[in-house]
Parts: sequence; C-alpha cells; structure tokens
Amino acid sequence: YPREEHAIAQVMRNTGILDVATSAFEETAVVDDLKGEGPMPVFVPSDVAFARIPRETMEALLSDMEWLREVLLYHISEGLFATGDLIFENELRSLQGEIIEVKVAESGLCVQNTLISVPDIEARNGIIHVIDHVMFPRNSRRNLPSIKETLEEKGFDLMRSLLETLDLDIQSNEKHRITVFAVPNEALLNLEEYPKLISSDRESLEKLLAFHVIPNEYLHSELRIAQTIFAANGKPLKIRISDQSTVNGIPIIERDILCRDGVIHVIESPLMLER
Repeated sequence: YPREEHAIAQVMRNTGILDVATSAFEETAVVDDLKGEGPMPVFVPSDVAFARIPRETMEALLSDMEWLREVLLYHISEGLFATGDLIFENELRSLQGEIIEVKVAESGLCVQNTLISVPDIEARNGIIHVIDHVMFPRNSRRNLPSIKETLEEKGFDLMRSLLETLDLDIQSNEKHRITVFAVPNEALLNLEEYPKLISSDRESLEKLLAFHVIPNEYLHSELRIAQTIFAANGKPLKIRISDQSTVNGIPIIERDILCRDGVIHVIESPLMLER
C-alpha cells in the first residue's frame, strides 16, 4: 500500500526537533491553520531557536497568547514554496499579514535574515522549513515612501504624473494597498499614441493607466499563485512565472518594490491599450 503522508502538524511532532514550536502552535490554536488543505510553507523555529530568545522575552511571549499567536502566524505563508521556488522570490506574505523577506546569503537561503537550516520537509498539505531563529513581525513598512514618492525617486515621472492627474477612484493607504505595474519614461515616450494621449485624449489616457493599477496588493510570490489578476478597469491580466516573469506577455524587469501603500513591479513596456 502507498504510504500516507501526514499533515504539517504531525510531521512537526515526528521530527523531534520542533517540540517547543509544536506546543506553541497547539496552545494558541494556530495548529488549526496547519490542518487546512494548503499548500503552505511553514518556517518553523527549532527548539534551539527558541532557546536563543532571552529569558525575559520568552516569558513575556508565553504569557501573552495574542502576541504569541501573531508571532506564529508570521511564520506561515500560502502556496507551494520549496527552496527551489523560494530562491526566485523576494518576499512572501505571512498569514499574520506582514511581509517575510527572502534572500540568498553567503550562509544559505534566509527568511528575515534567519537561516533555513533544514529545508523541504514535505507534508501532505505543505512544506516545512526549519529555521534557526524565531522571527518577530514589526510593521516595518510604516516608514517606507508611498507609491507616488517611490515613482518619483526612481525616475518614473510620467507614471507618477498619470497617477497624480487621473482619478481612478482607487485610494491607496496602509490599510488598502494596491499594485502598480510601472513603465519606464522612455517606454511611454516610445508609445506611438502617447503624444496624442497626453495632449487631448483624457479618456484613452485613463484607460492606459487603468491597465497598470490593480486594486489589491500582489507580491511576485502571490502573482505566481493567482495566475490571473484584474486591473482597475476590470480587465484580466495573465501572469506567467518562469525564468522571465511576464504580465500579458510583457516582461517584469524589476519586482517587489515595497511601498507604504502598496507594491510596484516595473515592466518593460506599456500594457495594451483597449481599442
């Protein structure tokens, strides 16, 4: 008979090196989140990782179930992300809501500068990556510039001007973040219709911008899961993730530029105008 694969929680129990995390997940009922269909990647601190927390901090953490639950949810994301997938991502969104930064360092693959010491432990509904420190969420985006400020800083003056002058009835803020597919100035200027649009055709200009604004925030890792997203004009945008990620066939040349009120992905040329 084929071997039945256990769910994440049982696999954690079976490892013998994740006892503290397993108990914490059970005490806060976060274990219920690990029983879903998934798939989900879980970055689980080892028993040694918990032992590294200062005694006073550990006591405070264990005495505050709400804080402990927030910390544990920060270690869980969504999607199927083995290490071979993670190396192509910059960020994941945790179930707690904040961003988990992913990067390759000299020591190996890290999340929030924490080394993945034992990767790719498979479970029926996801993948466990054992990490060597406990990660703490910290609302780190509050001090980031806004989308419009970031566009200006990075030299996307025309895209910023479009966002400034046109009203798409989309308000971005820290509680409602959006996605912008930003086009470099030279690519907009090379657009055959651009001189006409900028001089007189406001309706077409709004249509152009509406293709590049998504009324929800999508990190690159979430684009991988979504595959199709809908622009501000309601039109579908097809996402293809490979060695060269594309949106409606247009290459994404820079991704996951985090802002206070959303995220920017830079694309090579404008998305198609609606005819």
